[in-house]
Amino acid sequence: MNWLLGLPLGLLKLLGTAVLVILRIAWPVLLGLGAAALVRRSRRRKDAGEAGRAERPDKAPDFRGPVYTVDYEEVPEEPVPFGYQLSWLAVRSSDPEAVLQALGGRPLRAADWNAGVAAAYAGERFLSPCLNGFVLVLGGAEEEQARRLAASFGTVEYFATHRVTEYHAWARYDGGRCARSYAYDGERGEVLRDQGPLTMEEIALGFGALPRQGGAAYERPPTEEDVLDIAAAWGPDPRRPGGGDVPGGGWIFR
Repeated sequence: MNWLLGLPLGLLKLLGTAVLVILRIAWPVLLGLGAAALVRRSRRRKDAGEAGRAERPDKAPDFRGPVYTVDYEEVPEEPVPFGYQLSWLAVRSSDPEAVLQALGGRPLRAADWNAGVAAAYAGERFLSPCLNGFVLVLGGAEEEQARRLAASFGTVEYFATHRVTEYHAWARYDGGRCARSYAYDGERGEVLRDQGPLTMEEIALGFGALPRQGGAAYERPPTEEDVLDIAAAWGPDPRRPGGGDVPGGGWIFR
């Protein structure tokens, strides 16, 4: 009988031992599963947060580096070079609208220097803002326009150069009077105009060596660089028009 009574106790003891063994084995596994679940949950929250930020582009990113800003309204639009194979006027004035009105032009659209110079080379005309005391009229210029404008604006200068035909010309009018006018046709080797004495700027540039009307001997014909040199001596330099009062843009007009 004793062995019958001891049987349940033995089974209970064996069962308890088995449970302890199972718990000892399963406990690390349960811990690992719990940690993995926590990692997956954390990742899901992070992904959800990034998706939310992507859907809200107005929210600034979390950037801890240096920040650089530029106020583009404070950066002036610099004039670009011009002059080669072009004709233009330089009107001593600070009022571009008055110059446009005197020319009888109609503004088509506002333009910065890049667009304006490109339009002048494409056959349109560009009226610049005031540049170092002058308003420039690029493209389609004629000396007669300079003479007419000089009656209202005092000093008006005319320049033209074309390397294919070797036509080079410059003129200066003061108060409606021609102070100096010169034009040379290289194709025919002929001086078309030679009015007024050489100015001090021409003498300093060595223009006494250029051909004159009357057939006198000369050392060399004029070149396009001569036109740009005298333009720079009399007013804004077309090759380096920056400096001074350099506002942003002007108008393309007809």
